[in-house]
Amino acid sequence: MLSSFFRIAFRYLVKNKLYSVLNIFGLTVGLICFVILSLYVREQFDKDSYHTHSEEIYRVLVARDDTTEVEPNWEMMTQFPVAELFKEGIPEVKNTVRFGQTSELLIEAGQRKFKIQSLHFADPSLFDVFDFDVLAQSKPLDQQTVSELIIVKSEAEKLFDTAENAINQTVNLNGYGVFKIIGVIDDLGQETHMDFKYILPIQQSDKAYGEDGRYRDWGVLSGFPLYVQVDKNADIVSVEGKAKTLLQPHIKNMSVRLEPVSEVYFSKLYSFFKKTGDKQFIRLYLLVGLLILFIACINYTNLSTARYLKRAKEVGIRKTVGGYRSQIITQFFIESIALAFIAVVLSVCFTEILLPSFNAFAGASIFIDYQSPFTYLFMVLAVLGIGIFAGLYPAVFLSRFSATQILSGSVTKGKSGLLFRNVLVVVQFFICIGLFISTNVIYQQFKHLKGLDLGFDKEQVIMIPLNDQAIKQSYKAFKSELSSNPSIEWMTGAGPKVFGGQAQFYLEIDGSEDVTPISIFPVDEDFFQKFDIKLLEGKLYQPELGKEGNDFLIVNEALAKVGGWKIEDKMGKNVFKDDVGVPNLGGVVEDFVFFSVKDEVTPAAYLYKPNDNNLAYVKVKPENMEATIASIQATYEKFANLYPFEYSFLDQEFAAQYAQEQRLANIFTTFSGVAILIALLGLFGLTIFLAEQRLKEFSIRKVLGASNIHLIWLMNSGISRMLLISTALVIPLVYYFLEDWINTFAFRIKLDWPLFALPVVLVMLFAWLTTLYQSVNSARKNPVDSLRNE
Repeated sequence: MLSSFFRIAFRYLVKNKLYSVLNIFGLTVGLICFVILSLYVREQFDKDSYHTHSEEIYRVLVARDDTTEVEPNWEMMTQFPVAELFKEGIPEVKNTVRFGQTSELLIEAGQRKFKIQSLHFADPSLFDVFDFDVLAQSKPLDQQTVSELIIVKSEAEKLFDTAENAINQTVNLNGYGVFKIIGVIDDLGQETHMDFKYILPIQQSDKAYGEDGRYRDWGVLSGFPLYVQVDKNADIVSVEGKAKTLLQPHIKNMSVRLEPVSEVYFSKLYSFFKKTGDKQFIRLYLLVGLLILFIACINYTNLSTARYLKRAKEVGIRKTVGGYRSQIITQFFIESIALAFIAVVLSVCFTEILLPSFNAFAGASIFIDYQSPFTYLFMVLAVLGIGIFAGLYPAVFLSRFSATQILSGSVTKGKSGLLFRNVLVVVQFFICIGLFISTNVIYQQFKHLKGLDLGFDKEQVIMIPLNDQAIKQSYKAFKSELSSNPSIEWMTGAGPKVFGGQAQFYLEIDGSEDVTPISIFPVDEDFFQKFDIKLLEGKLYQPELGKEGNDFLIVNEALAKVGGWKIEDKMGKNVFKDDVGVPNLGGVVEDFVFFSVKDEVTPAAYLYKPNDNNLAYVKVKPENMEATIASIQATYEKFANLYPFEYSFLDQEFAAQYAQEQRLANIFTTFSGVAILIALLGLFGLTIFLAEQRLKEFSIRKVLGASNIHLIWLMNSGISRMLLISTALVIPLVYYFLEDWINTFAFRIKLDWPLFALPVVLVMLFAWLTTLYQSVNSARKNPVDSLRNE
C-alpha cells in the first residue's frame, strides 16, 4: 500500500512539471536561506561561549551617577588601579584582566622587518580567565614576565616560517625593546569578540600611556578595558554595589555595571577590539529566514488548494471505489513530504556551494557540521515538518468532500478554499511589504550616512602614519617639502586618527558640577583652516605670533554647551578646574564628526602640539593620482629611517565606520529580496491555476458582452484589495520597529510617508505585472473553445 502511495506521488509530480518545479524551487530556496541564516545567527550569539568560565566573566562598565542625564553614560574604559582594588576588596572577584594597546609599530626578527597594526598589553591572568588554543611547546602563559611576548600563529609563521620555530626566539619591538617569545596561540576567529596578535605584560605599557607612569595613579587616565571573573554563585547586583563603595574614596559618584562577556560583542559602546554586532539585525535574520521558509510553505498550500479542480474527480473516484479519507490524506501528505525531501536534499547541496561566498560576503566562518547528529536530526525534522505543515490544509481540504459532492460538480463550482487562500495571500503581501519597507528605510539611512556633512572636507585626503621618530623630529621640513609639491593642495597633522577613537579624560568644566569625559587632541597649527572647520568665536592658532599665538586652547561646541557659559565671557580664561597644560580659551569651533557617525559629537579640546602629531593629512589633486602618491612616498622615505611608507584615504576610513552595519544591512536586503521573489513566484503560479479554474466563467461573461478590459480588471481587483488590507495591517507594525532601530543612530533620517508609500506602490506594480500576462491571455481566449464541451 505504501509503495503505491509513493508511486502515485511520483507520477503526479512528473506529470505536473510546472506545479512541481514552482514548489520544489520555492521550498529549496526557502530552506537554503533558513539554513544559512540560522548558522549565521548561531555563530553570532555563540561569541565567547566556548570559554570554560564564560558564565563567570564580565566586563566592567562605569558611569557618573551625579549627572542630570536620564540614562547613565556607561564607559568601558577604566582607570589602571581599579583592577587591583576590585580583586583585593571584593571576595566574589576571583580574577581580573586589564587590556591596553598601542598602534602601528615596527617588529624585527633577524632579517625580517615589517609593521604591525597594533600591540596589546594584558595581565598574565588573561590566560587563566579566557581559553585559547596554545601550541604544545609553549611555556605556561599565565607566568609571562615583563620581557616575554606571546603571539598568534599567523604572525609566528610570518616571522619564523613555522609556529614551532618561534618558541624561545627573540624579536625587537621598535621603541619597546627585545622580547622573548614564550608562547604561540591560534589566531582568534569569529568565536570571540577579542582580536589581538601580540600580547605584552601590562607592565610594559609605559611607553604607550606615559613614561612617567602617572597613568597608573588615580584620577589621571581612563584607558583600560577591565574584565573580572566572578564566583558563579555570586549576586551580581551585590558585587556592583561593593565595587561602587570601593571606588568612592578614589572616584566619587561612580556607578559600576558588570556586563556579561557574551554581551560585549553586541555592546553599543566603543569597541576596543573593533569587533561588533547588532543584536536587532541578528534576530531579524532569523525572522527573515523563517519568513522565507513560511512563504515557500504558503506557496505550496496555495497552489495545492488552487488545483483542487484538477484533483476533485480523482478524489471522487477513489471514494466511490472504497477509498477511505485517511488513505487520501496519507496520499497528499506523502506527496508533500516527497517534495520536502527533494527540497531538503537540494538545499543541502546548494548551501555547501553558497557557503564560501556567504562567508566572504558576511565576514563569517559558518559551516554545516556533518559530525553532529543534530545535523541529521534537523534534516529529518525539516522533511517531516515542512511536509506536514505545507500539506496539512490541502490534505484535509481535498479529502473532506463526499463522492456525491465531487462527481456532481458542486464542489468545483463553489468557492471552497477561496477564503483560506485569500488569507494566505494577504499574509504573503504583509510579509513582502514589511520587508520591502524595511529594506528601503535601511538603504536610505546608509545613503544618508554616506552623504553626511561631517563638518570638514574628507574628499581626496590621504592619511599617512607618522610613527617614524625621524619624521617627527623633522616634521616642519617634511611638511614644507610636501606642501611645495604642485600635486598637493595642502598638508596638516593631528595626534589621533580621524574616526579612530581616542582615550577620554574625566575633567571638571567650569560652570558644570559634573565630571565630563573629554577627548584632548594635539593638532597642527593650521588643522582647522585646512579642513575648513568653521570658527564660531575667538581665534585660531597663529604661527606668525610664535608661542604666544599658539599657547591657548580651542574647544568644540559640545564642550561649550556642557559649561553653559557664553563663549565671549570665557575668552582668555581657564575653562577647566583641572590643569591641562594650556590654561586659556582661545576659540570655539563648530562641532564636527571626529569619531563615529553612529554617536553624537562629544566634548573635545584641541592643543597646538605638532611634535605629538601621529598622522599627516594630505589633500591631493585628483589628476595623476598614482604619480602623486609616488612623489609623496619619495618624500616620506627621504625623512624616515625605520617605518615603511603607508597611506589610506580618509573617505575609506569614513566608510569603514559603518562597514559592519552596512554588511549586516546588505545581508538583510539580499534575503529580503529572495523572500519577495518567492512570494511573487508563488503569486504567478497561483494566478495560472486560478485563471485556468475561472476560464469557463470568463467565457460566459464574454458571451454576455463583457470586454477584455473588464475581465482583466476582474482578475486583478482581488489582488489589489488584498494588497490594501496587507498595507493597512503592516505599516503601523513596521513603523514601530524601524523607529526603534533608527534611533540607535545619532545622525538619522526622518521616517516620512514616501519611505512607506514607494515600497507599497512597487509591490502592487510587481503583483499586477505578475498577474497581467495570465489575465490578458485568459481574457483574449475564444469562449467557444472552453464552452463547446458544456
